[in-house]
Amino acid sequence: MLAISTAACSSLLLPCSRAHVASARRRGLDAPLLGVPGFVSWLETHSPEALVEMPALPRENSEITPRDVDVVAFDLNSLVHNALRNARDEDQAIAMVFQMLHSALRQVRPRTTVVLALDGAAPIAKLETQRKRRATSSRRDERKKSKPDTRNNKRRPAGVSALAR
Repeated sequence: MLAISTAACSSLLLPCSRAHVASARRRGLDAPLLGVPGFVSWLETHSPEALVEMPALPRENSEITPRDVDVVAFDLNSLVHNALRNARDEDQAIAMVFQMLHSALRQVRPRTTVVLALDGAAPIAKLETQRKRRATSSRRDERKKSKPDTRNNKRRPAGVSALAR
């Protein structure tokens, strides 16, 4: 979880998943990009004092002292996605989302605003593009499986078959 402090507001908390943090670290970044590509990187460049790393979300029954912040903003897209992937049904997914929100809000005490941002389903054009890419990839994989490698590399050097034609 990251807290962002700016002159306009004493702090803005942007909770993000462990997957975002791990992905950022693999790319050599200290902070994940969250929902706006490059936003945290831009903040690091222009206002490095604005980013404060928050500890991991506490367990339900652990004692914590909440940190006062002005605004808490949640990008719910990855949270909802992960909940839907891991839940048995829709009711459990909703419960998982609220559990994460509750855990994060136990760590902070928002003074003015809590923002829950969710941009909804992907546009039809994007879904169609993904479907076509997956179909093409699947056909390519099937062709690779159906064509056994009949070359015996120990008998002939590479390219000899092509030269013989």
